[in-house]
This record gives sequence, C-alpha cells and structure tokens, in this order.
Amino acid sequence: MSVQKKTPDQPTPARKMSFLLDIGMRFFMLFGLWVLLSGMLDAFHLALGALSSAFIILISYSFFPKELILWRRPSCIWSIFIFILWLLVEIIKANAAMLRLVFRKDITAHMEPDIVNLQTRLRNPMALTVFANSITLTPGTISVTVNGKGEFSVHTIDSKSAENLPGEMERKIGRIFGE
Repeated sequence: MSVQKKTPDQPTPARKMSFLLDIGMRFFMLFGLWVLLSGMLDAFHLALGALSSAFIILISYSFFPKELILWRRPSCIWSIFIFILWLLVEIIKANAAMLRLVFRKDITAHMEPDIVNLQTRLRNPMALTVFANSITLTPGTISVTVNGKGEFSVHTIDSKSAENLPGEMERKIGRIFGE
C-alpha cells in the first residue's frame, strides 16, 4: 500500500476557505466603502458598485502582502481601529506642539534637532513599515532609516519629540501584528 502525498500545488480545503474568506472580506469592504461614498442605493448603481469592487479585487489580488491575513481576526481589526484613533490624537497633539514651537520668539533656543537611534522589538516587515510611517506622520519626527532587525534612525526637531520613542506606538503596532 502506497501513501500518496499532496503536492504543494494542490489547494487544501482550508486554503480554499481561507482564499474565499479573503476575497469575500475584501469585496465587502470595497463595496461598503463604495456605497458609503456614492450614496446611490438604486439597483443600477449597486450593481455597478458590485462589479467595480469585484474587478478591483480581481486585478489587485496579488498586490496585497501575505501579512494581511492576520488582519482577519476581530481582535486585530479592533486593534487597528484603536491604533488609528490613537494616532490621530497623537498627530493633533504633535501639531499643537509644533505650532507652539513655531510661534515662539526664541525658536532657535528651543529647537534641538537630533538623530535618535532606537531599537524596536518588531520584526515583521509590514509592522516595521507601519511603525516607520506612523513616526513620519507625527509632526516633529521623521524616520530616516529602518532595517529588518528593528533598528531605526529618527530625526527629531526637539528633545520632547524623541521622549516617547518607541513607546506606546510600538506596543500598539505589535498588538496588531501579533508581536
């Protein structure tokens, strides 16, 4: 009696279900966004939105990184939502701090530009990218270099901007990516 091994090319039922779940989630997110932004609820426009959403998924499926599979978990989706709200608040606070700095009479006395080197525990390439972009989105800081080992160089406009690096931002991104 011989045992037949499955080749990697043969999709397993779990892989098929995962693929269908992935396609379905992308479709409903795109279609929901389309309905929300268009506001057209008649049959013609809903069909047009559904076809457009399906077409976009068809042509762009291979563009999405494999790490997005993690984002299917409800806890991950909730963590992303919380992170985005938190980041918006941090951006507003950093904007206010930059505004105060810019309108000081003695601005040069309070500016202390520096390159800060930091080590993060994040290793996932997508997590490192989100972390670097979040740092750059926050006024007063710019990610200069990042490597796969989690080593960052960040330009800061003053010492206050560097105080919380990596800090809470790293923890929130780590929670999203399961690190």
